[in-house]
Amino acid sequence: MDMLNKKLAKSIDYFDTLDFEKMYCYDGELGYVYTKEKTIFKVWSPVAKKISVKIYSEGMGDNLISKTDMLKMDKGLWQLEIEEDLEDKFYTYELEIDNLKKNEEKKEESSIDYIYTDEDESTVMETPDIYGKACGVNGLRTMIVDMKKTNPKDWSKDKKPEFNDMLDAILYEVHIRDFSSDDSCGMGNRRKYLAFTENGTHNDYGMATGVEHLKELGITHVHLLPMQDYVTVDERECDPEHYNWGYDPLNYYIPEGSYATDAFDGKVRIREFKELVKSLHDNGIRVVMDVVYNHTYSVKESLFNRLVPNYYYRIENNKYTDGSACGNETASDHYMFRKYMIDSLKYWIEEYHIDGFRFDLMAVHDIETINKIRLMADEIDTSIILYGEGWKGGYSKLDPHKAAFKLNASKVNMVAMFNDDGRDAVKGSVFIADKKGFATGAMYDNKVKNKKAINNKIKYFVAGSGEHSQVNTVSSVDNPMWGLKDEVVSWADEPYKTINYVSAHDNLTLWDKILVSNKSEDLETKKQMNKLSMAIVMLSQGIPFIHAGDEFLRSKKNANCSLGYDDNSYVSSDEVNSIKWNDKHIYEDVFNYYKGLIAFRKATKELKLRTRSEIDKLLKFRETEKEDIIIYSIGEAGDVIIGFNGSKKDYSMELPEGKWNVYIDDNNASDKALKCVSESIVLKGLSAVALKKD
Repeated sequence: MDMLNKKLAKSIDYFDTLDFEKMYCYDGELGYVYTKEKTIFKVWSPVAKKISVKIYSEGMGDNLISKTDMLKMDKGLWQLEIEEDLEDKFYTYELEIDNLKKNEEKKEESSIDYIYTDEDESTVMETPDIYGKACGVNGLRTMIVDMKKTNPKDWSKDKKPEFNDMLDAILYEVHIRDFSSDDSCGMGNRRKYLAFTENGTHNDYGMATGVEHLKELGITHVHLLPMQDYVTVDERECDPEHYNWGYDPLNYYIPEGSYATDAFDGKVRIREFKELVKSLHDNGIRVVMDVVYNHTYSVKESLFNRLVPNYYYRIENNKYTDGSACGNETASDHYMFRKYMIDSLKYWIEEYHIDGFRFDLMAVHDIETINKIRLMADEIDTSIILYGEGWKGGYSKLDPHKAAFKLNASKVNMVAMFNDDGRDAVKGSVFIADKKGFATGAMYDNKVKNKKAINNKIKYFVAGSGEHSQVNTVSSVDNPMWGLKDEVVSWADEPYKTINYVSAHDNLTLWDKILVSNKSEDLETKKQMNKLSMAIVMLSQGIPFIHAGDEFLRSKKNANCSLGYDDNSYVSSDEVNSIKWNDKHIYEDVFNYYKGLIAFRKATKELKLRTRSEIDKLLKFRETEKEDIIIYSIGEAGDVIIGFNGSKKDYSMELPEGKWNVYIDDNNASDKALKCVSESIVLKGLSAVALKKD
């Protein structure tokens, strides 16, 4: 019996030890290296007794060409050279693992699927290569590709748009399929990567859609929902009913095939995704990938568990822990999974010219891993932006003090986290559909009792989610991770660490939240709520984030949902999820307002203060004694003044001596002055104003 497997038979926790790391972990390159003369295969599996490389002519079906045994090297490495031209062939690894059996006595879903044992048993597994760079349809086999041949025209001349500071980012989150699935999109490559390469597209009213719309709006980064090859959409038959957000990755090195014009030829998805990246770069927009390293679709059938059963997941008492709330959580603190995360993210940066990453459930990952990812990115390009969800979904084995929670933000270097406290203060809790926030009616609703707390949370949002002398907060250092229910925890030690938002793919869209929580209000009032919500986002310290379509009141109507609107549309149809581009015509005033907010933010350096101390020194709140009014000035001389009114009543806002140019009011927003006023200005109900000293 192999010594390693014997130790694992005694305790699966041996994977967690430094002894295992020292004895078996490997630092070198993995995957395949192709040349016309030969292909070198390298795979890591210290528990395997035998591994063979199986070569196939196609990505699926009965077409095996050869099967060749690999050589076992040190540190769990297996290697093979095949001296022939294998371009466009497919391969898998077949592993034989001694003293391993399926857990036939598995009584709970969380119980481990494989058990190392003293019994004389062996298990045979077949798997694609987790380091594979291309694959066939549905990711069943790795494809051997000459990557140079996947480059689109002028790929070597691809130039990233200028970007110097995280606080200059304006993020726009969109699902690749949603972008071009509605009949009004005006794009020819419906539901595909190539929709992002089309210029001059328009809706039925002649208004810009697609990339032209993004340029018109003025965002800096497109944040793409997961597009690493995932499980739940059959790439052979992509129809409007079979849909998924993509938070169930299979092949982490490879683009999803359902967005390609040909999912069977592995080169096509690679080339077309590169074309997407280059098109956005050519149009002045950077590209962020939403990445899902915290869990896999399943454990038993995952590629990781076929290579080294139980190593890549956190296990406690022979059960998978579930920090992701998806049935499992990966072990970023294990050396070889940390290496895998770093290696694959580096590959996306270098091969695909990616400009940033958003980490799903980032608190499932350990701080050391996230900081090492930041170091890796900085060695290539310091302008790469990293951010994620600073929370988890369930119980995790990982020590919370070592996890990338938002309340541990001070331990994480140059990585931002989503500000869910501010989100809920603006529009109401995402977990209570009819709950209202500052911008959505709470401040004049007699049923709402905590108006003072809401006012304080908006100030906290404005000040960038950290300590400020005029905001009541408690320190993240002095309080447990989970915080105190009625307190605001100051977790962002620097303003670049907070992502300010009111809507994302999860939960109700901003517009649907307003519709559900304010059924009796008229359309104009609801539109004002939407505008005020985004004004608070754009006029606060930190990094603003927009959910695609919010700029023209995106709705996910769904008669199958109890609310009539879909708050979890991850498997709903295109009819529910698509961006209805004709709504841009219907709500053109809202779109123009968003566009103006972005332009004003870009033109106003005071909205991008670089340090916590600068914010405390230069951002001052005015004492109004009104919970529904927030007014603040920014700058050495207070030359920028901003006000928010959460009530329906107009408020006369006094101004310091001199003339003041108005850039934002209840109906308009711009980087050019709308008018000039002095002494006072009327802050309309449910609106924002922004002024600069003339």
